[in-house]
Amino acid sequence: IFIHFGFFHLVLNMLWLWQLGALLEFRRGPIVFLTVIIFSAVASNLGEYYYSGPLFGGMSGVIFALLGYLWVQGRLNPRFGVKLNPGLVKMVMIWFVICWSGVLTLINLHIANVAHTVGLLSGALFAFIAVKLGNQRL
Repeated sequence: IFIHFGFFHLVLNMLWLWQLGALLEFRRGPIVFLTVIIFSAVASNLGEYYYSGPLFGGMSGVIFALLGYLWVQGRLNPRFGVKLNPGLVKMVMIWFVICWSGVLTLINLHIANVAHTVGLLSGALFAFIAVKLGNQRL
């Protein structure tokens, strides 16, 4: 999560971390925030490594995990207090599909799609488990 390919890549990831991470940390505190980051970083990077090898970088697996967590909590837990804008979720999911389509490789952009997918699923799963267990601190 600490390796980025250029200034723009780093800035974009940090802007998403700032926006989504602040929402999660404010609602659940630093322990849950760091737990989601560490768990999703390990899971998404291992998934990408086993799928495509060691030549990838970025924090977008974690960003997608934060999105997945906030999205699921907002939809399943009315007491969570944060509901993501449906337009934002739609825009990110369209980007997700475009990345998986392979069209970006035509302009020499290589995307860590498995990291995005594993991140999204790990964040969503973490939130789903928290809601189902009724543990409002998760």
